[in-house]
Amino acid sequence: MKKNNTVVILLAVAIILVLAIAYLVTNSNAKSSFVATGKQLAKVNGEPITEELVNLVMQGGQLTEENKKVVIDELVDNFIVYNEAVKAGMDKDPAIVNQLEMQKRLLIANKFMEKKITELEPIKEEDITAYYENNKEKLSKKLKLGIIVLAPNPSYADSIYKLIKSGKKSFETVAKEVSLDQATAKNGGILPDYVVYKQWASNGFAILDSMAFSLQKKGDVSAPFMELNGAMMLVKLVDYLPSNIDAASGKGYLLNLLYAERNRTYIASFVSTLKDKSKVEYIESQPQQ
Repeated sequence: MKKNNTVVILLAVAIILVLAIAYLVTNSNAKSSFVATGKQLAKVNGEPITEELVNLVMQGGQLTEENKKVVIDELVDNFIVYNEAVKAGMDKDPAIVNQLEMQKRLLIANKFMEKKITELEPIKEEDITAYYENNKEKLSKKLKLGIIVLAPNPSYADSIYKLIKSGKKSFETVAKEVSLDQATAKNGGILPDYVVYKQWASNGFAILDSMAFSLQKKGDVSAPFMELNGAMMLVKLVDYLPSNIDAASGKGYLLNLLYAERNRTYIASFVSTLKDKSKVEYIESQPQQ
């Protein structure tokens, strides 16, 4: 049977994840095995491949019967190789054991927090209206921005900022010369699309979002700031237009913003409470003699 190349490519990472779960659901002293539930579709040396495992690999995506057979065949092949690798002692390799343990901890922690978040009260209609009214000015416009990304060196970033403010070189010229973000540097740091309030924050750039929407006039350039990823940045307000977001038409967007902010705040508070109850020690490296 000819294999669907798209399905096989998607399986490349997913199969690794599924085989790793065999370790995640067992302790290090027991033979790795899945918690076998659902209809059995095949067996490899007596170990069942079930409907649930196929769904796990494809993350619930719909499959034709032909592509489902491809997934089953790929799982069979990988189970066979996995068994041979265990016979060779690969499951005892410290690097692999540590990687799997890390995956287990991250997976369990993330799923636990997802469950905690689903237990929170839903956001009410009046919360959306209040959020819009409190942020109406920022939500009313979308911005065209330019960015310069620099190494985490505040002194150097400050010198770049002073050079631009002096008028000796334009923001665009400096971006082309020194910005580390190659995708935007070639365009003078100018981003291709307009952005709305909190759009950057939802992509993990909360400080950039805050700094951009604090600029008032076209041509304003922010002082250097450090993003959460450690990079120093400058942002320029190139242009702005009406966003046409209001409490009614933007309800879905505002609801997503509220949930994202509420969830981040809840997670930070929950983790902080747990940390206060835990014994955490940071061990500094001792200087070599």
